[in-house]
Amino acid sequence: MLVSPSIVPSSIVSDHVHADPVNWTWHNGQREQWRKFNEDEVWPKFVDKWRNGDLDREDPSELFLNDLALPVSLDNSLMVRKCYVEAEKLVWKTALSFPGTGAIITGQPGIGKTLFIWYLLIRLLHMEQVILLHAGGQDVLFYNNGIYGASRDARTYDLPSPGSNSFIWSLFDLCPQERVPAFAIHPQCFPVQGPSPNRDLYLWQKQRGPFYTVFPLWTLEELRNVARNSCQFEPFKIPLRNAIRIGYWKNPEFFSNTNPGVFKFLEEIFPKEEPPESFEEAFDILLNGLILRFGAIPRQVFRAMFVDFESVADDHDSALNTSFEELQKAADDLTRQDPSADARGPSHRLISLNNVGTLASKKLEIDFLSPVIAEKFLTRLFDESQVKARSMIKHFLTIPQTRGLAGSFFEPFAHRFILNPDKTDGTWTLRLMSSRDDSNTFVLRDPESSETVPGFPRIKRQLRSFHSNDLSLLGLYDDVYYTPTIVNHPLFDSFVVNLPPLPSPQRLWLLQMTTSGSHKRSQKGYAVVQEIIERITGQRESDQPPPAKKPDLKGKRKRKAVEPLSVEVNYVLVRPAGEKEHKWVLPESWDEPNVYLLELPLEDIDSATTTTRLKRSRKKETKASTSVEPRSQRG
Repeated sequence: MLVSPSIVPSSIVSDHVHADPVNWTWHNGQREQWRKFNEDEVWPKFVDKWRNGDLDREDPSELFLNDLALPVSLDNSLMVRKCYVEAEKLVWKTALSFPGTGAIITGQPGIGKTLFIWYLLIRLLHMEQVILLHAGGQDVLFYNNGIYGASRDARTYDLPSPGSNSFIWSLFDLCPQERVPAFAIHPQCFPVQGPSPNRDLYLWQKQRGPFYTVFPLWTLEELRNVARNSCQFEPFKIPLRNAIRIGYWKNPEFFSNTNPGVFKFLEEIFPKEEPPESFEEAFDILLNGLILRFGAIPRQVFRAMFVDFESVADDHDSALNTSFEELQKAADDLTRQDPSADARGPSHRLISLNNVGTLASKKLEIDFLSPVIAEKFLTRLFDESQVKARSMIKHFLTIPQTRGLAGSFFEPFAHRFILNPDKTDGTWTLRLMSSRDDSNTFVLRDPESSETVPGFPRIKRQLRSFHSNDLSLLGLYDDVYYTPTIVNHPLFDSFVVNLPPLPSPQRLWLLQMTTSGSHKRSQKGYAVVQEIIERITGQRESDQPPPAKKPDLKGKRKRKAVEPLSVEVNYVLVRPAGEKEHKWVLPESWDEPNVYLLELPLEDIDSATTTTRLKRSRKKETKASTSVEPRSQRG
């Protein structure tokens, strides 16, 4: 059977007849070492279902393969991710061009690497390829129209022999304790493995120099689609619909008859002022909360949602005692050309490996698995050793792949220092940023200039947290430091208001902490900014006394017109001192904002006697922060 030209470039496959039986030989003596499965056994049923399946579409992205007939996932189904289609094409291209090599596609544990192996198996079966699969400790051979299992006496020389330019597809995915089976990497096989990033799982890499790449983390839309397709979704809808009726929160029987942890979690992250009225809204709040809690990892998110929230949370929290040295070593190991980590260790429950490039040209990023995990781990770190924390920030800043991790370290450092500076005289040194030609990209007007802009008071401040859906309930106080709750982050890190006597302009300071040379924000976050401005205006207008009356020409007294209240908005990009490039991309059509740069020397942060702990009140609003533990994209 000819390989579909939609899979790889036509120039490579124009005359490729890899699956043609005439190109293969399998002697009777060799065949006798393999047992042919009966038609009523599971493997022939699996092949019958998928060999003739409707898989001829050019791009099967987002296609669901349900009822796989084998327990390969939580609900026995898989969604074809776009990266699976891209990986399939690259694997084919490598196999046809360099059949003596192989392919290793790794990624974060729980991300769906095994599902890719099953997707590739189904595609290859549809193309009637010769395939050797190692799964569950069993070696299964798909040869022509038969399916065979290896006997205990079978050896590698008992495999079918391919003709010129042909090979056996060898698909396998091992548990951490398993060794690579000899069958899988025999010279006449083209191995394709989907392991977690651990070199001990693919020692054959040195011998054969396979194509190596990393799968990206999941998107919110991918997770939403898979959740809705799950066979567990419909039963889950009933208690979730009941949950949005407030009375059910207080009903112990309701919690005992469901997955209680997830509904308690949901109650804690619901906005207090305007709880969701529809199932769709409640589901989106829950899904976002679980991602922020456990990371964009389907295995963890769906187990917490559908099975047992508490066990997933306990599993994640057990990793919080990882030493700082262990975390740094794990991050360093993941930055290698072929990333590696101990798959049996706790590091994958703390940090994530993400590919933000393409599979052909990978660009890796290492960061904390989720904002909640980051906060829990960093709170412990800062309480125990600010010197070690500063050292880790500096270390991670020097490695391109870990700048996101450095940013996660830097943000709470910056919060602490601005909240409780060692010196409280004067104002913070701000440098003016500007845009050219009215664009929405702001840079330093003159990087060499020492010009500064005074204004942001350098004082000790009180800390308060807020949920953007509850802004109308938020009391605004002069020079208080407001931070958003993790479960409802509005895409900036903190704000401060200055409320001078009227009619002086009121001031709103919006602070964004980052270690990235180029920082972007979305329009979504600035809708919250507008709400804060309206809250300032409404609160201050209610504080204004009615205008005095003055007599007109006829002697009657008329009230003076009330001057409109003015709110000056200042955006402050907070970065470690010593960085060379500073760029902030604001949403388009934003009215001529005042944009400044505040540079914090890490040495000053370390020397500050910060006795106040940054225990964000967001812990009250999400016990995700106090009981147990997914990634706001941080640049």
